[in-house]
Amino acid sequence: MTSLRRQMSQDYPNLDPTWAEEMMICLRVREVSGARIGEILAEADAHCEQAGAPASQVFGPAGDYAASLDFPGQQRSKERVTPSTLAGLAASLVGAGVTTWAGTALIEGQRVQIRVAEVLVTVLVLTLAWVAYRRLDWILRHIGWASAAFGLQLAASLALFLWGGPMLAHVPAGLTFAAGLVLLLGPALAQTPRALTAAPDDVVRPEAHRRRSARAIALATAWFLPVIILGMLAAQWLLAPGR
Repeated sequence: MTSLRRQMSQDYPNLDPTWAEEMMICLRVREVSGARIGEILAEADAHCEQAGAPASQVFGPAGDYAASLDFPGQQRSKERVTPSTLAGLAASLVGAGVTTWAGTALIEGQRVQIRVAEVLVTVLVLTLAWVAYRRLDWILRHIGWASAAFGLQLAASLALFLWGGPMLAHVPAGLTFAAGLVLLLGPALAQTPRALTAAPDDVVRPEAHRRRSARAIALATAWFLPVIILGMLAAQWLLAPGR
């Protein structure tokens, strides 16, 4: 049993943890606030206790029950997935690749070689990000299949890089590295003010007071990729021959 399902089992003992987890995911995808989700699950837990029957029998499939509920705007989560969120994610992913690629060339004193493979991988990553945005509900409900698809994307990207393809252009490593930094750091800098004012949005029972450090989590999420990429490049520079 996953940690989430264990927590669900403790908080809502009369609900099947799998049903409760699917219910939570469906409501999160609809951008319902954590507090309201906690209230809905608590109400369902009470109904199941009174009925002496499982949630699937009392309410039907979790996805269908979640779709049948309606919520006013004030019950929406403040953290919403929008096209700007998708654009920031895509920029970060492309920036991470370009920064790593150009940074390595800069350390080695070479120009950046742009081949067909790099263009195809960029298109593949952007397409995957768009599909993930459009089908986020399916992905969250089918983590196994989504993980397999992500693994295939990584394998396809690796195969393309190994192939390389025809040369398209040579560009200065410094200029390319600077462009990559803009794409990598821009979304993180844009998210930082919002992260500093982030409020907890846990799924908890109405009477509970369990809270995460929302600001720390939001900041870590915004800066995780830039810190990892720049840290790897710094280590590569320090270990480069001739240093």
